[in-house]
Order: sequence, then structure tokens, then C-alpha cells
Amino acid sequence: MQLNTLNRVISLFLIGGFVVVLAAASLREEIGKFLVQHPFGPGWGPTAGVFLAVGLLSVTALAGAVVDALSNLTVRRFIRKVLAKNRFTAWIFLCAGEFEEQDRWREAFKSVLRDNSKYKVLGEEKRMINPLSAGIFFRTAEKEHAEWLIQHHSMYHLSADFVIILIAIVVFAWLRELHGVAYCCVGGAYLLTSFALDNYLYTYQLSFRNAYLVIKDKPEPEVATGLEDSTPNAA
Repeated sequence: MQLNTLNRVISLFLIGGFVVVLAAASLREEIGKFLVQHPFGPGWGPTAGVFLAVGLLSVTALAGAVVDALSNLTVRRFIRKVLAKNRFTAWIFLCAGEFEEQDRWREAFKSVLRDNSKYKVLGEEKRMINPLSAGIFFRTAEKEHAEWLIQHHSMYHLSADFVIILIAIVVFAWLRELHGVAYCCVGGAYLLTSFALDNYLYTYQLSFRNAYLVIKDKPEPEVATGLEDSTPNAA
């Protein structure tokens, strides 16, 4: 299996591992007390290592999945529903140029749908434009192009997940009166949101462009002329 087909799983473990490390660092005293009160006895032997490895792997996957779910409900929804909808909000996050490029290909795609009898009905539904372009892309794009889009979309997910972690660190640092750390994390969250928005817009730019070219370059059906070469009838 290729690496980019595992991007979603890898991102979950990257996020989950980071969360586990932060939790262990912040709760090191409590963890130490727990291990003192509940030590692994000599009877455990190698079983203790296997138990800890499997448990840590499961906890890492769980933490990554929880962060990804929170990101889907907050940061990624905010990007899809607000930031990617108009040029001004995209400009706030330094993505005005990418928004304009994506919007040009979106309008070109919509115009070619209006002239195509096969997709005209779907093109009239505003909420179907993005899914339709994605469907055409994955049906017609070459393998290298599909991998390129998947990589950018995975970076959109990964960046949004890290934004959730940084926001949590901001709250934690502010409660501990670590204002410098909080300000740095706010700046990092802004940059990662900008990066996520840029990747999101670019994936749909690729999708619209490919779908437009596929429909536009489709050869017209040949018109039958009714004329056929035949040998003259001697009779």
C-alpha cells in the first residue's frame, strides 16, 4: 500500500501521539504517583510491556480520532462555511489569490455545465457543484493527479487538527499565566488555519479545472451522413 493512501491514518497517529506527549508532560506528577501506588509486579514479566504498547497505541489512535472529530465540527466547518465562501474572509487569512483562482475555475465549470445536457440538471443545484466536480475528477483524473489532490486534502485535515491542539494549549497556558506561550500558539493557530484554507481552496481548484477540461474536451458525437460507399448496381 502506498504512503499517500495512508495519509488519514498517519495524520491520526501524528495528532494522537502529540496529544499523548502533551498529556504525559502535563500530568507527569499524577502519573508518577499512580505508578507508585499501582506498580507492575514481578508476575507481569514481558506481559507488562505488551500491555503498555497495545494500550498506548489504542490511546494514541483514540486521541487522534477525538481531535479529528472536534476539528471537523469546528475548524474545518469554519473553513468550509465561512472562510472559503468569499474573498474578504480568505484575504484575512492571506488566501485571496488562491480564492480568486478557485472561483474562476468554479465559474468556468458552472458555465460549461449549463451548456451540457448530461450535467445541466445537477449544475442547477448549487450544493451539487463541489461533489459533482469531485466525482468527475476521481473518475477521469490520472493517478498522479489524484495523488496530488489527496496529499493537499490530507494537509488540510492535518493542519486543522493541529489548530485544535494549539487552541487547547492557548487555554491551558492562559490559565497557568504563561502569556508568552499563549500568544505564540495563537500565532501558530492563525498560520495553520491559513495553510489549511490554502490547501482546501487548491484541492477544489484542481477539481474544477479537471472537470471543466473533461467536459469541454469531450469529442462531439459524429453525425451520420447516410452516405455509404457502394458498388454501382449493374442492373
